[in-house]
Amino acid sequence: MSSYSKKGSPIDTPPSTRDRSPYDATGAAKHLGPLPWGRTGNNLLQQRDGNTVDVEEARLAVVGLEWDSLQVEQALAQTERLVAEQVRTLGPDHADTFITRNNLAFWLGESEREEEALAQFEQLLSDQVRILGSDHPSLLTTRNNAAVLLGRRASQRDEAIAQLQELLLDQVRILAAEHPALLTTRHNLASLLAESDHVDEALEQFEQLLHDQARILGRDDPALLTTRKQFAWSLEHTGRLDEAEAQLELLVADMERVRGPSHPDSLKARSDLSSLIGRSGRAEEAASRFEELLIDAQRALGGDHPISLDTRRYLVRWLTKARRVDDAIDQFEHQIADEVRVHGRDYDSLRFSRRVFGEHLWELQQVDEARARFEELLAQRRRALGPDHPDVLATLSNLAAFLGEARREKEGIAWFEQLLREQVRVLGPDHPDTLETRKSIIYLLEELGYFGELAAFEEAITRAKDLLADQVRILGPDYSESLDTRTRISFFLSNLGRVEEAVVHAKQLLRDQVRVLGREDLDTRRTRRFLADWLGELGRVEEALAQYRELLADQLRVDDVGRLGSSETRWTVARLLGRSGRTKEALAWYDEALAEFESVGDSWTAQQVWDEREALVQQWREAEPEPPEGQLSEEP
Repeated sequence: MSSYSKKGSPIDTPPSTRDRSPYDATGAAKHLGPLPWGRTGNNLLQQRDGNTVDVEEARLAVVGLEWDSLQVEQALAQTERLVAEQVRTLGPDHADTFITRNNLAFWLGESEREEEALAQFEQLLSDQVRILGSDHPSLLTTRNNAAVLLGRRASQRDEAIAQLQELLLDQVRILAAEHPALLTTRHNLASLLAESDHVDEALEQFEQLLHDQARILGRDDPALLTTRKQFAWSLEHTGRLDEAEAQLELLVADMERVRGPSHPDSLKARSDLSSLIGRSGRAEEAASRFEELLIDAQRALGGDHPISLDTRRYLVRWLTKARRVDDAIDQFEHQIADEVRVHGRDYDSLRFSRRVFGEHLWELQQVDEARARFEELLAQRRRALGPDHPDVLATLSNLAAFLGEARREKEGIAWFEQLLREQVRVLGPDHPDTLETRKSIIYLLEELGYFGELAAFEEAITRAKDLLADQVRILGPDYSESLDTRTRISFFLSNLGRVEEAVVHAKQLLRDQVRVLGREDLDTRRTRRFLADWLGELGRVEEALAQYRELLADQLRVDDVGRLGSSETRWTVARLLGRSGRTKEALAWYDEALAEFESVGDSWTAQQVWDEREALVQQWREAEPEPPEGQLSEEP
């Protein structure tokens, strides 16, 4: 699990993979993060010809960056350059090159390029076996790191667990039972067991591991503190909230004593504790704790640090849950300003933040109170700053978006229309913010269409076509926003029952997405999925099946399993075959979908698949004297 995503941080996450010390050092298993650089102890690495290479840039790539500073791409680029330099000067099989190649695989994984990362690990393992032998400690380290990366995939977590169990046996044989590297592997194994819902087994392993870490490493060792954090999360996962809270209280005290109250790990531990308190039903206490934490994080790390940004997001949530609407809106305005300042105008991220805020207020039935506060704030800023000030336009945008996400779509559209007039006058019709407002109006019209107002889809199509013409003129036909608008048009056509037009439009879009984005891009796969759905809806079953099979092959290649992934595709194919009277084939696809949903722990969807399958079997029994041979199975 990752503590942040490119589309904005999740509201609450368990301890991240980074917090679980997944990457074993070259024998000193306490290192948090990727492998430390080299073994030379200075900034100069001896070449084979006696010359030297300055590796200070390499240090930045590995240990100079803040562990959760979102500078992953920078670290990856620096590590790629270093690998190329080491291969040229030292050779691909040098021990230091092996270390940097391990780090490269790590950063590829952190960049969400898991296929490349796993391929790097596989090649590195092959080379290490060839040069170092199968029992070398560095090879054991690589096996640990590769298994941890594999374990991020829910569909392959059992395989990763098996790899770590096998690694433990080899480490005991090669390194001795109390070697620190074994503690790291045991930690990773317990973590994966917890994420695989083997929580009782994981808790047992964590308790034994904590005892051994204290005895071997000392009670203040960073690895033990990391294990305690994961142990607390596992306790919460079993519903033992009081025990989890007590563990985190002790952990925060020890973190602050060992690392200091301003250390990022200490601040993150306080964040975990505050979130747990909120999830335990004490929203006001959680909000108060996050208010204090935000002050401390900004003072220690600066307002733009990821921990400070995440803390404000959590603060907005718990202020909302505590029904402190005025304070929540004030912090929300700061949150949006922070995101724009730090990340630029990433409209997807802004939309995500606004949606979360609007949904929270809607759930708590505080929409009217929040709208009144937003309108009051807008009036104050217009008086103080003038109608054309960027802060005024930002507040107007936040108000419109909030109402739309709080299920007041018509009110949101009216405010967006007012904003659009102001933006055209102040910024011009071609400004990115102006284009985004037009897109927001289309989005809310789409929402109205889904609630039964079909005329809204007609208006959405008209507006989307006008927007597309301007996007192509300003940004170009291959720009992501242009492609996204074309996707929306296909959906609108389908929802209006104009499925033939939707298919034609989607086929043209798909050709351009494959050319610009590639076959395996998420947006491309989504278009292929809906194109296949629409072909099936039109009764063009063989065309639809061909599309589904191609899509499934690519989904499996990139490990896109579960809801909206390969499991969903198998389920959809089963339904299509069932509707087409091809019952035996349909039941086989139902079984495959059922197995995949169960493999990723989605028991709720698996039950739905099973119910549909049983209904199909019942239809067969009513129409035929015997059910389809070989197609019945145990209930999940």
